[in-house]
Amino acid sequence: MSWWSSVAEPDGLDIAALSRLVPGDSFVLRDDEPVTRLALALYAGGSGDHHPMHVDSDFARAHGMDDVIAHGMYTYARMLRMVTGRWSQRALKRCRVRFTSPVRVGARLTLHATTQSVVTTPAEHEVTLSVTLSDANGATKLSGEMVLACPPPQFETNPSQRKHP
Repeated sequence: MSWWSSVAEPDGLDIAALSRLVPGDSFVLRDDEPVTRLALALYAGGSGDHHPMHVDSDFARAHGMDDVIAHGMYTYARMLRMVTGRWSQRALKRCRVRFTSPVRVGARLTLHATTQSVVTTPAEHEVTLSVTLSDANGATKLSGEMVLACPPPQFETNPSQRKHP
């Protein structure tokens, strides 16, 4: 039994769509929830990162910001949540990003992804994506590369069994 078939996929996760991606394909995932002060405070408590730039408006303003900014790892986690809301956590093999600008309270984030390469082996179908996370104004917040994997597409052994569109 493969690691893909050992656990049932939750409803709504479209592994078939992942297996159909080819180089050049792009997609967009939107986060419906804005970044909130409450979320930043809860993240600070859970992560132990209580830097005042993330939780103290007066401190943030005294250091040239309009208000507090989101933790980098909180922003990264929000991006990963967008992906794992579409595909299983098991699909995420690796992700490497660079933070490019602060995320402000109230930001609505959007992930833009473009397929860079696809490698299919008997064990899995691996898709490498270039990713950019931006806010509603189009300002890039982080960018990098993400690798997702799923079971390999099934190929027919008899060409006469192929279904053509």
